[in-house]
Amino acid sequence: MSETRWPRLKARTLAPGVHWLEIADSAWDTSLGAHVVIVGDSHEVIVIDTAYDLDAPAGFIAGYLAGLGNPAVTAILLTHHHRDHSGGAARLRAATGAPILCHPLEAPLVAEATAIEATDDQPAVPGTTVDGTIEDGQVLTAGGVAIQVVHTPGHAPGHCCFFLPASGLMLTGDLVLGNATTSVSPPHGSMEDLLRSLTRLLDFPMTAIVPAHGPLIRDPHANVQAVLAHRREREEQVLAALRAGDDQPAAIVARVYPDLEEKLIELASRQVTSMLIKLAREGRVVAAGEGEERRWRPA
Repeated sequence: MSETRWPRLKARTLAPGVHWLEIADSAWDTSLGAHVVIVGDSHEVIVIDTAYDLDAPAGFIAGYLAGLGNPAVTAILLTHHHRDHSGGAARLRAATGAPILCHPLEAPLVAEATAIEATDDQPAVPGTTVDGTIEDGQVLTAGGVAIQVVHTPGHAPGHCCFFLPASGLMLTGDLVLGNATTSVSPPHGSMEDLLRSLTRLLDFPMTAIVPAHGPLIRDPHANVQAVLAHRREREEQVLAALRAGDDQPAAIVARVYPDLEEKLIELASRQVTSMLIKLAREGRVVAAGEGEERRWRPA
């Protein structure tokens, strides 16, 4: 296994033609963006996710490509639109000429996520326009390594994982994280879709999960099953909170996550909302009112 560092960043070769550029130490450290994966050989590669549009990750990616012999970058694949994954895509496209590809549901969201509003110091910057789309089941190849597109909505509507059949590696983006469970925030996030996507992963002959944040997961099927069990447990806790009289996400969060850091409370409230929406669609809870006045109760 080869390794190189620049300066706190590191890269590992996980399998022949599969290079993992570790940029996000944990699910909560997104200062430079998400991990990046380069698939291919010294002649051609595909880059999956690009981290933020910052000099550090961009320089690390460029330096690693140079170390591979500056292969042709034939495509830039995005797992989804969030800026810590898509932010550097336009810069990498400008440097390599490679097209940016994502699921069609993510294309308008990429433009929205990467746009920069005008300030007193700088004019507005339009968001990134992707060059094409990818679909579930599609197979792309770089340097003889096949990459299968797996549409896995939940964290985002067009979120995609990428399965590498030769090595059994599953690149999970934000569907499965290395040391946390992913966030699900309406309207783009759906707890129902997330659970279906997690269950779908169990059908693949995975040897390891390569997440976009946090460490490598060597026991992929057990990990996914544990995440599904955790989601079911949280759902029961939400239902218990409703039965106890809590009728809004903030109150439910206070009961279900009593020791949560203040900076994470809003994120947890959106997560609870996604669970309530799922339970309502299943007929297990009902809601009355709109917006901040909406109240929830068991059906």
